[in-house]
Amino acid sequence: MSIIHQLLDDYGYLAVAVGVGVESTGIPLPGETILIAAATYAGATGHLSIVTVVLIAGLAAIVGDNIGYWAGRWFGDRILAYLEEHLHRRARDLHEVERLFDRHSGRVVLLGRFVTVIRTYIAFGAGARHMAWRRFLIFNTCGVVVWATVIGFGSAALGSTLGTWATYGLSAVLVIVVVAVTAHHRRPASQPTAPLGPTRA
Repeated sequence: MSIIHQLLDDYGYLAVAVGVGVESTGIPLPGETILIAAATYAGATGHLSIVTVVLIAGLAAIVGDNIGYWAGRWFGDRILAYLEEHLHRRARDLHEVERLFDRHSGRVVLLGRFVTVIRTYIAFGAGARHMAWRRFLIFNTCGVVVWATVIGFGSAALGSTLGTWATYGLSAVLVIVVVAVTAHHRRPASQPTAPLGPTRA
């Protein structure tokens, strides 16, 4: 953690942008740890603006996720085939994972932002499975906005005198977004309108 604090002292917002953005492309850097440290630092010292920290983290995550998505879209098949061949993974296991992602891709992208290991590779996986880019963008942006807000302002609250209630309140935003997005995508498609006029036998 001392190294991260040194990076924040030396580079400030740039450290947040690089750490979060690079992790989102699929390279395992401690992006969320940097966000937590920067937000706590902002809340405790006021030397960084917490609003700016959250905005930069959110934008960096969206840009990084889109880079990871297109990397998966262009190179994912070859990389997965290489892993299957050289790591001796059974094709059946890989296909089960693929089917799970295909059936629940939106929720995986939305909630995966909050899971440490999944967060790093979820965008690459979405591209590799050829998830529609617009669908990915919507779910990913919702997840990133809630993630940056909850983690950023929550950590700043814990780093200042605001108390832990802010973290619980902001966490409720995640529940609301997940319920709203899931309900929207579960809404049944409208039935086709019956043709007007008499029908022929």
